[in-house]
Amino acid sequence: MKPRMWFLPSNNQQLLVTGFEPALPVTQSVIVVPPFAEEMNKSRKLMSDFCRSVVGADGSSTAVYMIDLFGCGDSEGVLSQASWPMWRHNIADLLADLKQQHPLANHHLLGIRLGAALALDCCINELHNQSLSLIFWQPALNGAQFINQFMRLKIAAAMAQGTTITTAQLREELADKQLIEISGYEVSRAMVNAIDGIALHQLDRLPSAVRLAWFEVSPDQQLSMLPISKKIIERWSTHSQAVGDACHGERFWQTAVTVTAPCLITRTGEYLTEGGDA
Repeated sequence: MKPRMWFLPSNNQQLLVTGFEPALPVTQSVIVVPPFAEEMNKSRKLMSDFCRSVVGADGSSTAVYMIDLFGCGDSEGVLSQASWPMWRHNIADLLADLKQQHPLANHHLLGIRLGAALALDCCINELHNQSLSLIFWQPALNGAQFINQFMRLKIAAAMAQGTTITTAQLREELADKQLIEISGYEVSRAMVNAIDGIALHQLDRLPSAVRLAWFEVSPDQQLSMLPISKKIIERWSTHSQAVGDACHGERFWQTAVTVTAPCLITRTGEYLTEGGDA
């Protein structure tokens, strides 16, 4: 399966899009909204396997598209110049482009880790009242918690060299220099502040036209979603179609070696085959 690649104009910049398209006419498309920084690298194989599995299935009419957001991958810019609103625009611009290419298709946003927060925030602030399906893989919806975990990578690297630093010190450095480097990723204060402010786990309800399928992996044989995930889904499902499920798999976004989560591919493929009905 040879992907189709092109550059999408967005915010006067050129973004690389890689599309995997079926032989049959496209009846639904999936935009993969990627994870952040090192979690993106750890997820690349899983994302590629998902694209090839879903699009290559017998009789598939589903297309899958991966986008390098501004400052990431082979798109224009550098990460330190990127902003959260800019990334929202990137996703909205790709969706608009795909709606022109496939006007009769249903469209899904598949958000992975922090990409789930970006996909949902895009629905709220960019895609007002558009009918859309969201799919979450192990979502990170609490931005402040996510940034603290991201900063621990630098703390752990310092400890390995016999140095002690704290999250508070890193935040002071960020406030002073406006940029901070963590595990090779240079991130701006504006980006960190924007992610810090994300509290979608506190959202009372989803946008009225949005449907959600939330999938998590569990390394234990006793499959169970996280308690906080269950609470959020229960709250959202009172006003919208929101369902969740756990399957057996490794924590692909944080393992020392690259692993995939075939169960996520299988479960999501089933969901798409069912027409987005869990």
